[in-house]
Amino acid sequence: ENPDEQGQRQDRKQRRRDQADGARLWQLERLDGPLTGGMDGVTHQEDITDYLLKKGVKKAVITRGDKPIIINEGEVNLLMKVPKTIVVDTLGAGDIFHGAFCFYYAKSYDFLGSLEKAGRTASFSCQFQGPRAWMKQEKGIL
Repeated sequence: ENPDEQGQRQDRKQRRRDQADGARLWQLERLDGPLTGGMDGVTHQEDITDYLLKKGVKKAVITRGDKPIIINEGEVNLLMKVPKTIVVDTLGAGDIFHGAFCFYYAKSYDFLGSLEKAGRTASFSCQFQGPRAWMKQEKGIL
């Protein structure tokens, strides 16, 4: 089994577990209809995800600062809340999110869990001045 097949299998298992226990780890909200429906501040996200999905991308994720993360898996659209934090500096938060997601996903192939941990890591990093100061403070984030 190649890594893509293994990852897809893990995602399906995780999705079943999430459905079975009501997404206990993630505060997810299913969106019915287009991504722009009823979401303040959303302008081009639907165009971006449509483009990516048409190009063969299976899943698209868009972060929006302190607003919920948009997750698109084909016909399934979700919002994932991000942790509340005291924001000192957001410089590098997107890069930190991306790096943390890759780190967690490579270890687990758990798509939603990796997004949640990446959101927590990026939110934690915003409590400190500069894009690297959080690394001296982190306790069990990675």
